[in-house]
Amino acid sequence: MLLDLMDRWMWWMMACMWTCTWYGMLVTFTITTLVVSLGDYLLTLALRLGAASIVGKSISIRWSFLQGSLVVENLCFSPSLLEPQITPYLPATVDKATLRRVSLSVPIFAILYQFFARKLDAIPTWGMEVDGLDVALVIDPAMKWRWKVQENKARFAAAVENAKSARLQLLEAHTALILQKLVALATPPPPSPSPTATVATSASSHEVLLDAIAQKVKVSFTNIAIKLFAPTTGSLTFQWSAFRLCPSTVLDPLLESRQIELLGVGMAINPLDAKTNLVTTATTSVLYPFDLRIVADHAPVLQGLLKTSKDVHVALEWPELHLAMEPTQMATLNAIVAPMADHATWLAQAAVTDQLTCVDIGDPTQYISDYKAHVAYTSQGVVPIWRDTFLRRFHSLLGSAVGSNPSEDEAHRVARLQAVEATSVVMDVLALRREALAWPIPSYGDALPHISDTTKAAADLDKFLVTPVEHYIAKPNAPPSPPFLNDLTVALALDRVSVQCWSSHTKPVLELYMDAISTTMTATPTATSVELIVRSIGLHDLRKTAANVFPHILGRNPDCSNMVQVACRVDSANDVTVNCVVANFSFLLVTSPLIEAMQALALDEDEDVLIWRDDDVVPPPPSSPPVVYMEQVDRI
Repeated sequence: MLLDLMDRWMWWMMACMWTCTWYGMLVTFTITTLVVSLGDYLLTLALRLGAASIVGKSISIRWSFLQGSLVVENLCFSPSLLEPQITPYLPATVDKATLRRVSLSVPIFAILYQFFARKLDAIPTWGMEVDGLDVALVIDPAMKWRWKVQENKARFAAAVENAKSARLQLLEAHTALILQKLVALATPPPPSPSPTATVATSASSHEVLLDAIAQKVKVSFTNIAIKLFAPTTGSLTFQWSAFRLCPSTVLDPLLESRQIELLGVGMAINPLDAKTNLVTTATTSVLYPFDLRIVADHAPVLQGLLKTSKDVHVALEWPELHLAMEPTQMATLNAIVAPMADHATWLAQAAVTDQLTCVDIGDPTQYISDYKAHVAYTSQGVVPIWRDTFLRRFHSLLGSAVGSNPSEDEAHRVARLQAVEATSVVMDVLALRREALAWPIPSYGDALPHISDTTKAAADLDKFLVTPVEHYIAKPNAPPSPPFLNDLTVALALDRVSVQCWSSHTKPVLELYMDAISTTMTATPTATSVELIVRSIGLHDLRKTAANVFPHILGRNPDCSNMVQVACRVDSANDVTVNCVVANFSFLLVTSPLIEAMQALALDEDEDVLIWRDDDVVPPPPSSPPVVYMEQVDRI
């Protein structure tokens, strides 16, 4: 009877488990099918109904798991979503931010099929495409970022508090960095791998696959426009038609060529109409649209560059660069750049004001003991702390005598530590933490004879923060590692550069141009050389006035080849050789077009700006650390 009951119970358990497993698989399959087939439509509907204020009402999401594609269209970002990411860096507010289309394509099944079929050349392209990014920012007036203006006092006080928070965060970041470097120094370095003889013997199947996939990557950004609205003068639009990272062309098993295209890059200004006080539609180009193509020839990354030293050649083709400046354009640029400069000064002044509130630590011994106890308490972990708290409460319920409460002691320690850190310089606190935890900070180098031990220790700590760990690892018997690149060559070919000055939209004044500019930079393990050749430099008077019958003020003589030749070479011994040749040109001293150009582009400053510049000078930053090491003297 008992055995029969147990047998029935076992069969019932197995039937329940099988039923749960079956229904679980069925539910999982159903949900997966719905997500694959209808998930994009449901997500689009949910975003349109629940997040229209954040991503827009016309957003559309489409995906295909079989083809490995994801497409998002008609994005309209909320300004409140982007302003926290932009306002800390730019003195501007977001007017609008739209994105027409972004697509991500990774055909993983097609890639795996071609890999198992051993047809790596037939792997499809994959990557990301972004089209129609349009961002409009409204630049703040410059007066908003001048900290001594009365209406800015409260905002500047908040900026000082933000600088204080940044200083405390920097203290914790430096502490974590020091601990990380000390752990790296205490860990023995791994043995250096034996050098491989050839690439063919060292390349594995996954390296070949990853290189083949990387060669097919394609990134495209098209129709990008960033518009900046100046406070009172107009708007500036920076736009480019396309930026493309093209797939690589495999020239041979150890060489591939990749092209980067930057097309239709330009900058235009729409001035402000004085009558209507609105931005006009009459666009004037400051930077005329140009195309830039970069071609890089290099070995495959995993099979070549990471295993043996290879040669890399980069060629830049830049047909022309044309700039034209007018007084209205200069006023608009100044109205955009001036708030940025004042914003940077605002942040710097807030940091300096916070530094000036810092004082010397009154009781270093108390801080050292508190920090040592704080680290010991936090290093116990959560379980011992909870166990101690439970035992204390249990003994208190039994009426037993208990000592001091560690949690309350820790709270008092943290309060004292925070009070000291809130009014102390970062390096002073780090020095006390070094003494509290006995950090074995290594010496950066030999000190000068008159340097005290305290100054030397502070300098070692400062150098330890900014110096790589490899500087402190002695490798007396290790052979020198081979260079990552054997030969790096960067060649720039710029056909023409033209900079024009206009007194108005219809009156050109002056043009400075350069023709046939070629620059070649070559870097090897033993030397670096740069060569610059300019075929012609000219200065033209564009006024067409009868007072100047010689419009060609500066130009190359007809019978010469190159007007400027500069060659610079730096070898491994830090010996610098510079050759400069400027010859074969004619110059006619005519000052009237130069003076007229200066008058046309001169900016009038209002009274507020002049008063502001006559105000107190910003306090200088703290002086750099003194000369401590013998190495610094040798450099001098």
